[in-house]
Amino acid sequence: MKLLLINPKPKHYYKSVTCPLGILSIATYLKNRNHIVKIVDSTIKKNNYKKFINEFKPDVVGISLISHKSITDAIKASEVAHSKNIPVVWGGPFASAIPATILKHGSIDYIIIGEGEITWDALLEALEKKTALNNIDGLAYTKGTEIVINKNRAFADLADLPILDWSLVNPSDYFQSLFSAKKMLYLYSGKGCPGQCTFCFNKGFNNCIYRKRPFEYCIQEIEYLVKNCGIDGIHFADELWCRNEKEMIANCSKLDNTGLNIVWGCNARIGTYKREDFERMFRSGCRWMYFGVESGSETIQEEIKKGISLEKVTETINNCVDAGIVAIASFIIGLPDETQDDIKKTIALAKNISRAMYDFNFYTPYEGSEMCDKLIAQGRYKIPESLEDFSKIIPTEKLKANFSKIPTKELKVILAFFMWSSFSRKTASPDSGRYAFTKKAVADAVKGLFGRGFNNFLMSFASDTEDFLEIIFSLIFHPNIRKKYDLYKDK
Repeated sequence: MKLLLINPKPKHYYKSVTCPLGILSIATYLKNRNHIVKIVDSTIKKNNYKKFINEFKPDVVGISLISHKSITDAIKASEVAHSKNIPVVWGGPFASAIPATILKHGSIDYIIIGEGEITWDALLEALEKKTALNNIDGLAYTKGTEIVINKNRAFADLADLPILDWSLVNPSDYFQSLFSAKKMLYLYSGKGCPGQCTFCFNKGFNNCIYRKRPFEYCIQEIEYLVKNCGIDGIHFADELWCRNEKEMIANCSKLDNTGLNIVWGCNARIGTYKREDFERMFRSGCRWMYFGVESGSETIQEEIKKGISLEKVTETINNCVDAGIVAIASFIIGLPDETQDDIKKTIALAKNISRAMYDFNFYTPYEGSEMCDKLIAQGRYKIPESLEDFSKIIPTEKLKANFSKIPTKELKVILAFFMWSSFSRKTASPDSGRYAFTKKAVADAVKGLFGRGFNNFLMSFASDTEDFLEIIFSLIFHPNIRKKYDLYKDK
């Protein structure tokens, strides 16, 4: 069958676009099963769905939904396909969390819940042969006026999924500059995370199960991308890159053996690695690492079930930076029932790891997360009843609903202080160059102008300008709040 897979565009671009690895994996799998597959990525450029569908004439249209940000464009593509009697399928973490709401819209026929490769293959076979759908695990659909949600599909062995076929996309569309990398791409070496974080969708989507992909697959993809596309950097997009020292050493050894001159980064867990482990990773090309800290309050740590030792945060960050690797620490503020005492502890911890770059975000409920379910049960949050309502949700870069005990104005000043600290940082690491984050922001804006169209550039530029001015305004015109929380750089 002919399958068109669409990555819909978000309303605004707050960050660099990345290759839709989930779509690429599904496309590769189905191509290997003798289906004809095309990928349309509207995060790269504006697409005329009517024209594209008329020319390609797909049998089925699939759309990936990572979050609510892309709903408006996803609906647009769905309605075009539906008007031509082409079945429409949605999938991804967001779609998996609210299948009934999506199916009620009327322009979407099927929802693939969870991992999509095998379910997609089964669905296409059923549509082609006109067989029953009730035995396809991981599928939701309508039967008359009834919404049917089949049982979940068991996770696949990642060794059974093929190496990604990068010829299905144009890798250079997704190049990013980050620290010492100028042509960096995202890859994945595993799925899921063993963590129990209550604010994360992982528990509902991955059941807190980590599955490792054969790292040899990654090596083959890296070799292809270096030789054919000229990449010089990789970010492993796994929620958690390596669970322990043993897995890390094995991966680093395989990277060493390639002889390729690339740098890389990953997402790691506080307390996993010792000083010599960071040194080992640096020798294999690691130049940046993201760490989820989230809060400096023991009370909040217990509530979010992060499972890290706050005593290990400073040690981990210092060991990482001492090895020559940029450490980026993520924090979430405005968490439910967070108090001023809690956030003061977070501020103190963040300032104590001033050698790290900061990634501060406001809390936003994610459907399928334990914390979101708790807020719903308490009557403090209501899941939108329609896709149109979901499309109006403010992303984590903004703050609309405040579930903490801290005034919204104060949260904005706190976030502004730490975001400016990273944005204005002269040097992140010896080989990252001066003002690495500032240069990246400018590069993303330029890429948005030439890659996504002038209208989108203007929208994104206006949004970025608004954010920038709000940061400056918060820091200049709220000295009392800064004094209250000691929001000044230590001398």
